[in-house]
Amino acid sequence: MYDQRGRTLRAVEQCRYLTAARGEADLAWLAELPAQAGQQILRHLDRAYDNFFNPEHPAGFPVFKRRGRKLSVPLPGQAVEVRKTSRHWAQVRLPKLGWVSFRLSRSLGGLIRNATISRDGNGWHMGPPPRPGS
Repeated sequence: MYDQRGRTLRAVEQCRYLTAARGEADLAWLAELPAQAGQQILRHLDRAYDNFFNPEHPAGFPVFKRRGRKLSVPLPGQAVEVRKTSRHWAQVRLPKLGWVSFRLSRSLGGLIRNATISRDGNGWHMGPPPRPGS
């Protein structure tokens, strides 16, 4: 957009386009995901470009993740519901996937405000969202 019109498209404006796209009939799958997940991804992209254009920050140009790299999706707390099924096992309700069983590697204390579902070489994991700058 900068090459064509000389202005940038920030995350706030992109979120408006995302809201409009959620209402499109051919993008019905987009409406099933939590709106906050898409907005969070747009904010991450916006921050990546801010870091790139900041001369005091060592970040390089934002690039797409390669297929073999870690895949992760941030989810808001209201989209994630957890129920304990036994001493070592529980289930989590994820949008578009339904109830997924997982092993409790540590106790779940308190209220879940947000979570990140990620995949690496060992499989899928649910954990707290990454800290800014990491």
